[in-house]
Amino acid sequence: MTKTIAMDASLSDRELEVEATLEADRHLPFGADEIALDFEPLHLSAADPSLAEVLLVACRAEQVESRRSAIESAGFTAVAADVETFCQQRAVRLCAQAAPAVVAVADIGATATTLSVSDGEAVVFSRGASFAGARLHGGNSLQAAGEDWLRTVSRLLRLYAAAAAGVGIARLYLAGGGTVPGLAPLATRNLGLPTVVASPFAGVASAARQNTAALAEVAPQLVTACGLALRDFEGAVLGHPEEPDTPDGSVQEG
Repeated sequence: MTKTIAMDASLSDRELEVEATLEADRHLPFGADEIALDFEPLHLSAADPSLAEVLLVACRAEQVESRRSAIESAGFTAVAADVETFCQQRAVRLCAQAAPAVVAVADIGATATTLSVSDGEAVVFSRGASFAGARLHGGNSLQAAGEDWLRTVSRLLRLYAAAAAGVGIARLYLAGGGTVPGLAPLATRNLGLPTVVASPFAGVASAARQNTAALAEVAPQLVTACGLALRDFEGAVLGHPEEPDTPDGSVQEG
């Protein structure tokens, strides 16, 4: 769960932590001892300067612990955890050097497609729907499977539009293992939204021995990993906490 809430700007860090925990309790269907929680004050409220906009992030603690265990079993130390949608938006903005506009990322995973939207400061929308990316790699034509995927994304875009008060999306980026050749132009034509395949390594120097063609082919699958690796270089961007010691989401190796 990621949620921006308004809190008294005069609260201390400890008081903010208590309030954030209470807020998470109201939204998550399990006890506080099962929650991995983090929060970050963003800025004062434009409507009321006595209030601060605070980003709250929470998930089940077991989601973090399973990743921590995997990393430690490989001989590494987990130093931070992050939210997948934060990583994806960071990679798109910093690697693709996107203009400061509202952009969306459609992460086409093995079992679901997740649409996230950021306004340059924070991820303002994130919602998933059941669509297996493997269907786009199957024996059927892209047109047939692509139309089902387009219906899924169209539904997510309508949900965003209903909550966005008319703030339109400038560009849609495709990421994840379900991204296939031809999908971006198909989406551009049918959604009426400029759509490109996310290429987090565009403009990034690579070693001479690197097979750049092979890297470009798998680039959409590495968007989350790239955004995670960029964490220490960009600080608190997209509303993400600078402190790396409170976990939620995907895990960074150190």
